[in-house]
Amino acid sequence: MSDNEELAALKLRVAQLELERAAKPQSPEDREREVAAYRDQVHQARERRANAMTWASPEQLRAMAEASGGPGAIHDIWSHGTVQTPSGAGTSGQVTGVRVGGGPTGIPGDGTGWAREIPLGPSHHQRYVDAQLDAADARDRAERIEAERRRKGG
Repeated sequence: MSDNEELAALKLRVAQLELERAAKPQSPEDREREVAAYRDQVHQARERRANAMTWASPEQLRAMAEASGGPGAIHDIWSHGTVQTPSGAGTSGQVTGVRVGGGPTGIPGDGTGWAREIPLGPSHHQRYVDAQLDAADARDRAERIEAERRRKGG
């Protein structure tokens, strides 16, 4: 059997299987099984992606750990965003927490998680909505007056 004949036979078989599948109605149980199998596949793919550290090779991870003072420091950075390092020029010898990406200065938006206080109440844009509603009420009132005038024959 030549390659062309084999390919034609496979195409014919695929077409037959597609017709059989389209002709056979799917039961709700079959559909649920397919959905469960798909969810399982997606879950397994997410687990593989979460467990695979493809962005860094083992050599790169070792180099990062050595440069930062050991694997504990890398773990602290990844889990807390902080690392315990000697402060300043290192003359005091005390260890302080250094935040990655900002410091606790108390200024809104500096990475502390605090934001400016927004008072409760209507939005400052509410005046525009109120003006539109007042104008619509005036138009409606004028239309009702005009309709009443026409009804009375005036």
